[in-house]
Amino acid sequence: MPTEQRASGIVLSEKFMEHDAYSMFDSLMSGASGAVAMAEFFSPSPFRNSYSGSPPVIEASAALYHLLSIVDSSLHSHLVELGVEPQYFALRWLRVLFGREFCLEDLLVIWDEIFARENTTSNKAIDGDAESNFGVLESPRGAFICAFAVSMILN
Repeated sequence: MPTEQRASGIVLSEKFMEHDAYSMFDSLMSGASGAVAMAEFFSPSPFRNSYSGSPPVIEASAALYHLLSIVDSSLHSHLVELGVEPQYFALRWLRVLFGREFCLEDLLVIWDEIFARENTTSNKAIDGDAESNFGVLESPRGAFICAFAVSMILN
């Protein structure tokens, strides 16, 4: 049996399915020591690299509104005038990674794109740069999640 077949047999083995599922879930929740850890969106205490001292889901919601203000300032201003806080809709989107908004087939494509993004912290932030005030925007994965949420607001 060729080496490739043996390796794929181990990776796809039903014997290790529970282990593999747990490992993937653990990596998702912990962020695999990356910048965005899903478990933090359920925590009332600040991000480990928080700039605002707010709970992670509130900080990520603020980052989402910050991006919206750049992309569509009139819509952002209108929502602020109406008193619509971003966590009203962002909480649901961030905690289940858009799982309630799309059918499973589409959701799997979205999740593939999210998890294909690098989850390491970028050191591109410049002092005084507004984006450097949002820890979630410091990783390509976090920035993608926020940008995707903004695109949902726009459509």
